[in-house]
Amino acid sequence: MSKSKKEDQVNITLLSLREQSYSFDLPEKVKTEFEQSRLQFKFGLRINITQYKDNILSLLCSVAYEYEGCEKALLECTVRLQFLIEPIERVIILSNKKEPQIEDDFLPRIYGFGIGTLRGVVMSKTVGTVLQDSPIPLFDPREALIVMGFESVDKV
Repeated sequence: MSKSKKEDQVNITLLSLREQSYSFDLPEKVKTEFEQSRLQFKFGLRINITQYKDNILSLLCSVAYEYEGCEKALLECTVRLQFLIEPIERVIILSNKKEPQIEDDFLPRIYGFGIGTLRGVVMSKTVGTVLQDSPIPLFDPREALIVMGFESVDKV
């Protein structure tokens, strides 16, 4: 007997969204001789399930704007998103394994929210600078997760 759509439904509510950290440092040479082709984006993701029993999951999503020839990133930004997921055990299963098992489509979906949030924060803070026309590019969150080492996410 198959489950009804209502039984399979997982409700996701965004509880909070915060800028966790932000730094911006443009060397004078970059300000005057900026070349888009020398810019690289580096992304990070941390998942916090310490409030699992309360159906709460937190994501820390980060981006660094690295520039060829500069030792330090021009811009670094981290945002924290906190979600209420009911029932959380439908998408995240804790087991004796080191890493929790995460439903196949869930992590890319919420990571996409995080990247969109980062994109908005960065764009609002770079208006009037050489980086204002260098938004975080559009990309497939699933592919980005694989590049970051989340390829072993198990289907539940």
